[in-house]
Amino acid sequence: MALITKILTNVEGTFARILRDTDTDEFVVKFYDRGQLLKNANYYTDDEGDAIGTARAELSRMDGVEVADSVL
Repeated sequence: MALITKILTNVEGTFARILRDTDTDEFVVKFYDRGQLLKNANYYTDDEGDAIGTARAELSRMDGVEVADSVL
């Protein structure tokens, strides 16, 4: 899998990684809360914009989390 972008927040270790599965051409969003991978929270889509939008929306729903910039 290739890293497309990382969505950061104001809480250290709480972020989302957006990856592209080169075998299936699917985008995979992996969520982390205070450094721990949320294993059952992965999101799969074939649309990059959907992956980024979903990552930002879900992070903003977490208590005390404000979404910051995206980085590569």
